Amino acid sequence: MNNYVVSFGIGSYYIETIKRLEKSLDQFAPDIPRALWRSYPPGSPLHTEVPYAFKPYILKCAVQYSEYSNILWVDSTLVATKPLDKIFEHIEKHGWLFYKNGFTCGEWCTDKALEKHNITRDEAMEIPDITGCMIGLNAKNTIAMNFLSKWIEAANDGVSFLGDWNNNNNQCSLDKRCKGHRHDQVIASIIAYKMGMQTWEGYPDGYLSYYGQYSDSTIMVNIR
Repeated sequence: MNNYVVSFGIGSYYIETIKRLEKSLDQFAPDIPRALWRSYPPGSPLHTEVPYAFKPYILKCAVQYSEYSNILWVDSTLVATKPLDKIFEHIEKHGWLFYKNGFTCGEWCTDKALEKHNITRDEAMEIPDITGCMIGLNAKNTIAMNFLSKWIEAANDGVSFLGDWNNNNNQCSLDKRCKGHRHDQVIASIIAYKMGMQTWEGYPDGYLSYYGQYSDSTIMVNIR
């Protein structure tokens, strides 16, 4: 299998976290090629303009400019605790790797973004929200590549990725079920759901865990 890890880190805090990530990959995945970006990828809007648009753009670069098939995005706040073989085996087998985070899209999406994607709040309350901190795509899987194209398109539509982290002043929605907006990941969740990409994993019982929520299967840990 041709495996590849990508991440991104700019600013004083994330420069340090990406160093920590790199150190963990040196220990547990020394033979897996990686691209740990410390500047924006070509064509990507700034984070201040379109939050987290750099994620799909970095995945796009990995597809276009590398020969690798199984591409794993990890936030710079993650660290490896074991070899990554099982993660890449999953991507190879299923074509993608998504993790549910325990919330729903209806809790973390603006009215405008839901309308843009023709989803009602009630419908969105039934759609699991996936985490954006670890996403895997197989570059040879047509469905996965269509997903990536739609994700990039959404990043540029002027609506989908935009919105506040909280809904304290009802700026995201008058619906009290809405807690705020989760930019890249809630839109990825909606796109994946509408495309029928529902081979989703959950955690802490999977390969991804937050700090302090380890399981025997944990491979990557998100330490903020």
